[in-house]
Amino acid sequence: SDFMNGDINFDFEIITNESYEDRNKLFVFYELFKLLIKTKVRKIIFSGWESIETTILMFLNSKRKNAIVIESSILESSTRGIKGTLKRIIINRCQNAYPSGYLQKEILKELNFKGVVSVTHGVGLLNEKFYDKNDNKKLTRLDRKFIYIGRLAKEKNLEFLINAFNINGMQLTVVGEGPEHVHLEKISKDNITFTGYVNNKEIKSLLTSHDVFILPSVSEPWGLVVEEALYSGLPVLVSDNIGCKEDLVNELNAGLVFDPYNLTDLNNKINYMMNNYIYFFDNVN
Repeated sequence: SDFMNGDINFDFEIITNESYEDRNKLFVFYELFKLLIKTKVRKIIFSGWESIETTILMFLNSKRKNAIVIESSILESSTRGIKGTLKRIIINRCQNAYPSGYLQKEILKELNFKGVVSVTHGVGLLNEKFYDKNDNKKLTRLDRKFIYIGRLAKEKNLEFLINAFNINGMQLTVVGEGPEHVHLEKISKDNITFTGYVNNKEIKSLLTSHDVFILPSVSEPWGLVVEEALYSGLPVLVSDNIGCKEDLVNELNAGLVFDPYNLTDLNNKINYMMNNYIYFFDNVN
């Protein structure tokens, strides 16, 4: 009833308490194999091709029962050479594929997948309690507040974002923790606020207290936080490398896409968003 609070209302088993990176792959394979033997299943849904132990299970299970989730986008995924060949072999062991959106579906097209494709249009499960429409945001004002939520890491392109807001002087809140934190705070002007790490339960109130969500990543297979922002009633500004841009931004006209290497383009898009805020707000809500 509430995924955000970890309220799990279905049968599940925990295979290992080790982190994904530190897991014993042989042990995990053995435990999964035992589960596969004793469990009657209609479908086994594999989360991509990253895990060798689950990939092997695809070849031990009937193809008609195999399904694969594709959350990577064509923007950062290789479909040629040895990697492309291996991915082609793996996905053709599956009868069904569940790509997150248009750019994820393009991987299947490039790999010549012959099975049944069902686009999910998302990667998360959001509870209705997450949604909170705020009509006060429709009021015309100049002090719109922007927010970023995520890791403070190189691939998130946050130095670029900081430089843009150092120039435009608008209010930006940076939520999250990571190796770039100290450097980013050092180069930021007073209009930029850093919260550090926050608990998932606080994300909703942070989003609804701001006006626009912004994600400048140079690599982002999907962008679950974009879903959360839209669900909270915020228009979005996302970089051209965000995997959900076609499905959740362009198609819904719920925001704007910018060049993650061009400060002028970003600040132009920010100004356009400011001048047409009610239009984008209405499209989201």
